[in-house]
Amino acid sequence: MKKSDLIYGGDIAKWAKLANSLKLRFALRMSYADPAKSKQYAEEALASSAGLISDNADNALINVGQHELSFIIYSWGDCSIGAPIMAYMNGFKDPRLPAYANPATDPATYINGKPQYIGIRQGINLINGQPTYGGYSQPAARAASGDYFSGVNGKFKLFTAAETWFLKAEAALRGYSGAGDIQANYQAGVSQSFGEWGKSADVAAYLTDGVSTEAPYIDPKNSDNNVLAGDSQLSTITIAWNNGDSNEKKLERIITQKWLALYPDGPEAWTEQRRTGYPVLFKVRKNDSGGLINTDQMIRRVPFTNDTKNSTFNYAQAVQQLGGPDNGATKLWWDKK
Repeated sequence: MKKSDLIYGGDIAKWAKLANSLKLRFALRMSYADPAKSKQYAEEALASSAGLISDNADNALINVGQHELSFIIYSWGDCSIGAPIMAYMNGFKDPRLPAYANPATDPATYINGKPQYIGIRQGINLINGQPTYGGYSQPAARAASGDYFSGVNGKFKLFTAAETWFLKAEAALRGYSGAGDIQANYQAGVSQSFGEWGKSADVAAYLTDGVSTEAPYIDPKNSDNNVLAGDSQLSTITIAWNNGDSNEKKLERIITQKWLALYPDGPEAWTEQRRTGYPVLFKVRKNDSGGLINTDQMIRRVPFTNDTKNSTFNYAQAVQQLGGPDNGATKLWWDKK
């Protein structure tokens, strides 16, 4: 059992915490689709004797040896980090930034001769591809416990303590019993994330910053891609907790920090953005959907693969369950906000 368990080495108590934490995730996932069941399942998870993943020592990471992204990013050389996460981290002066990305190597992106962290907007004209944008910041994932993207000892991130605390913060915001204090949960989520990335010494100052917001985005290769100050595509949310804010603004603050903390778990981060509308993201500049997908609403799901479409085994039933056509504009069952 221990040899076969690539996450916890046979520790059943930690598996119970993971299962219960996933239940809490599932409960909040349906918060707009079925508020009553969301509350029921969340309160069950919060009251469970199994406990939750509340400390980084219990993080669910799959040891995979060579991480598949190690050669996609660093060997192929045509994978750059997204512009929105860099805009948030630059604006927030986020100490985790050097753990999340490598500085750009293209001198055109330098400011006063110094390398910067700059990503690429989605849905733009890449001009001639790698020769143009290949020197922008590459993704990295240098956690305190090791390099997630390592080519030798890589790890896939399934669930971490930071997510639990952000889930509890949202549950408390929604008035669920047993969720605790919203502000304390929010701050614990940020603190656990900073611990995950070896930046605990910097978290106190970060949490008191009530001024910094997402930074404007400047693309030195094509000014049409710029997102300047005052643009509605830039969030005005700050870091420091403010009990005087509206519940919606509190939710934006929680989910924005949760989205940053989920890195590099892209699917879960995308799911939370679709569910809540946060964080505020840049829209695609070039919509090639032929009008199928609304630029403002953005893509809502990944269509079924051709292999699935060509199969006679349950494809028709799967489409029926969607409640809409099998395309990127159809919302999933929980996407009801």
